[in-house]
Amino acid sequence: MPYFWGNKDKEKIIIKLFFIPCGIILHYFLMKKLALLLFVLLLVSCHKSVTIDGISFTIESREKNLYCHVITSDTVDNPDILKKSISMLGLEKCNLVTFENNKGVIFADMTKMNDGFYYFKHKANSKSPIYFDTGIIHDGTKCAIISEEFVKSKLNYPLESKFRTSTHVHEVESDQAIILNKFTTKNAFGVTSEYVYKIWMNFNGGEWEDINNWSYSKLIIENTATGEKQHFNR
Repeated sequence: MPYFWGNKDKEKIIIKLFFIPCGIILHYFLMKKLALLLFVLLLVSCHKSVTIDGISFTIESREKNLYCHVITSDTVDNPDILKKSISMLGLEKCNLVTFENNKGVIFADMTKMNDGFYYFKHKANSKSPIYFDTGIIHDGTKCAIISEEFVKSKLNYPLESKFRTSTHVHEVESDQAIILNKFTTKNAFGVTSEYVYKIWMNFNGGEWEDINNWSYSKLIIENTATGEKQHFNR
């Protein structure tokens, strides 16, 4: 080392000799971790099919977080398995997940509510397509408002009922609007209970605000605490 180098020059060289290799090593490990993270994210984003208890679940189509269509290798009657598939497929944010078996039969819906997914079983051989469009039956808020009036008509104390219109879930199946929502109501003793309902409605033309211009084919009201269901058909 030249004699004219001072202590400060020695310190700079020592610092460079120490920190440059450390920086290279640190950069290597950071890049390695970043590559691993990107690989995991890629796997998750491409993970469109899972298998549970020997049954495969494959995402057929998805419209943002509104609706997702899942194809299964067989019909599944256990809602817990359907909920598990939603979690494994990363569909927790979807408002509606429809399940169709390998024979083209839609057998179940899982509809998202505030406290989780609710299970609704389709009738046998249901092949009605679900789609979104414009028009009265495709206006979720209007349909939800009318649905509340139909539900109130079935309650013993409709004036004691409270609905949260903004929390409804809306879908369209064939030419029917389907609304799923919750409400609370009181009984003769003033005890408040919570219910969830699902209704299949048709708009028959005219002013949408007039309930007489609407009809429904099926209404299900379920007590969320007891699981007791009431079925109404028209």
